[in-house]
Amino acid sequence: MAEEGTQLAFIKLWQYKSSLDEDIALNIQLFRIVRTTLIDLVRREQTKNTHAAGAAAHLPLHSNQVWENLVAREMKTRLNSSMRAMPAVRKRVFEMSRIREMSNKEIASELSISVKAVEFHISKAIRYLRHILPVLLFISIAA
Repeated sequence: MAEEGTQLAFIKLWQYKSSLDEDIALNIQLFRIVRTTLIDLVRREQTKNTHAAGAAAHLPLHSNQVWENLVAREMKTRLNSSMRAMPAVRKRVFEMSRIREMSNKEIASELSISVKAVEFHISKAIRYLRHILPVLLFISIAA
């Protein structure tokens, strides 16, 4: 909040530079701008907290956990169905990298392919999943 207040104060100082009083020291005028800006920020934060608390009072305490579980289940289902559509080697490389948390070198050794091939398959898999699952990523961020 302090950083936002500072930024807003200097923006206001710049916007209203033509209406500043030359007879009053700049530091005094800047202090007034900062004070009113911070008061506005605190009021806005209090209003937001009041509204959030009021809305939360009407929701069951476990609703957020239920939502997170639903989103996680949906993401897992879509991820699995998207992975089934991948070529077999790419799917296996991606599972070894992201699920079994193996290094690229370990994957290359186990599959008898180069490290560059492993990097290629992981890159392609991630690019494919980002293209297929953008809506899901939006839902999980919004939650």
